[in-house]
Parts: sequence; C-alpha cells; structure tokens
Amino acid sequence: RGLHVQTCCAGGSSDPAKAGCDGEYFTQFRKLVVEYYATGRARPTFIQLYPRVLGNFNSRFELCAPAALQASLVSMEERVALEPSSLTADKLAAYALRFQSGMERGWLKGEDSRKWPLEEGMQRVRAGMQNKSMSSRR
Repeated sequence: RGLHVQTCCAGGSSDPAKAGCDGEYFTQFRKLVVEYYATGRARPTFIQLYPRVLGNFNSRFELCAPAALQASLVSMEERVALEPSSLTADKLAAYALRFQSGMERGWLKGEDSRKWPLEEGMQRVRAGMQNKSMSSRR
C-alpha cells in the first residue's frame, strides 16, 4: 500500500490506513460529493479527485469503502448517457457485489450510509438510465 497511499491519502499527520474515511483526503472527497449533489455543480477539485479515488480501487476500497463506492457511482453517472445501458447495468451489478463484500468484511458500516450519499448516487445513476431510455423511445 506504500506509494498509492501516499499519493491518494497523504496530507494529514495521521497514518491513512488508521485514519480511513476520517482522513483528510476522504473527508474532502465526501464534502465535494455532497456539494456536487446539492448544487449540481462540480468544482475542479472534485473533477480531479474522484478519478484518483477510483484509480486504485481495491486499495481505496480497503482504506475507505464508501469513498470508493461513491467514486464509482459518480463515474457511472458521468458515463451513463454515453455507454450502452447493458454496460451500466453490469457496472451496477458490480457495485452491488462490492457493496456486499464491503459489508461482509466490515469495511462498510450502517453509519456510512448516513455519512455518505451512496443512495443519492445510486438514484442519480438510475435517473440517468431512465432519461436515456425515455429519450431513445422518442
């Protein structure tokens, strides 16, 4: 976990592995996602940060499962209009399996669903799929 922890999660004085989701890196990401969902506007920092969270998904998932899952939802939302619906459906299935795995391993807890807007992210992906479906019928 050495180098990728440093590039993704350094910045605070605490060990990123110990800080987990409470570390500065993931806390900033969560705030930016919440702001994006509330306003519909993405700050440049957010646009740069979420792909980095996705960049090494497995290690980020281990450090902060809700952040990795949130980043995958943002990525799906961004791409839903461009990709075939079957690919988005496959990505949602992979998301569900990762979510389940996170719960089983104890990396994802009930409190995470209150702190992180995972449900809202899922709703945004589903709305994008529905909008795409409706526009293709016209």
